[in-house]
Amino acid sequence: MGGLISSDIFLLADIARRPLSAAVILALLVSLPLTLPIVMMGSMMVSDWRAERRKRFGWPSRVRRILFWAGALVVMFTVLAIASWVWQLIPQGPSEIVEEGLSNNPRLKDVYIDGFSRGGSLLEDNFVMMNASMRFSGRDDGEIVFDHPTPDLLTGARHIRLLQLGTWKAQESAMDVGPEGELAPLLPFEVATVDDVIDHFDEIADLLANLPARREAHTKEVLERANRRDVPPGK
Repeated sequence: MGGLISSDIFLLADIARRPLSAAVILALLVSLPLTLPIVMMGSMMVSDWRAERRKRFGWPSRVRRILFWAGALVVMFTVLAIASWVWQLIPQGPSEIVEEGLSNNPRLKDVYIDGFSRGGSLLEDNFVMMNASMRFSGRDDGEIVFDHPTPDLLTGARHIRLLQLGTWKAQESAMDVGPEGELAPLLPFEVATVDDVIDHFDEIADLLANLPARREAHTKEVLERANRRDVPPGK
């Protein structure tokens, strides 16, 4: 599968989405073995200097070690805090918004976004979403797969394309059950978010499983209404 995103590997997903993160991490890994000899030589020079100082004046070795490690911890946590703050300043991309929104929905589990990375700005979300699969918690037949999801899926989309819902699976192309989708006239309710799909799971699944018959019945009903409007009053 081309997707790297799942609710269990957020860090890898962030690295895949933002190549700048991968570049920084790679640079750190490469620099560690290069800086090790320098650190060792510096440590030897400092040890010689400290030995000379101890001959004249200095704190006990235990106190110096405590101060050294305390300072190192303060520096480390300061760097981590600054890095976390800077990371939060970077706006979320579409795939990050969709992944977080679906993963935080208490009625969904096993969220997985399938797609691929493309080139672009180092700070952009470079992950192209192909589909989003998940399970409706508490149901054995709760599989849901959206085709080319967008962040509007969480707040209100005009098109919601389904590749799978329960035991139903699309044979050729996804079926659009959104407010402006091809199946909207066959639904007595509006489906604009993932929560609408969950709320009306059985009704939508029944429509998709019996689509030819439901379309035929709907067409017949529309024609009957049109015929009734064409009949002059009193006839």
